[in-house]
Amino acid sequence: MTFRELIHNALEKWRVVPMAFVFIAIIVGIVSLTIFKIIRKKKLPSKNFTPFDDITEGRTEE
Repeated sequence: MTFRELIHNALEKWRVVPMAFVFIAIIVGIVSLTIFKIIRKKKLPSKNFTPFDDITEGRTEE
């Protein structure tokens, strides 16, 4: 069974709305782009700072 037949059978069997595929594709695209950017920069965002640090140090928003 080819990939095309598999998709065709799934669409017939479950009557999946094509908008669902678009929505899933957008979510997968966003996640993939985020992972790609993290790998390309070779580092994750810093987790050292928290809003609690500002509270305890007495900083105010400028």
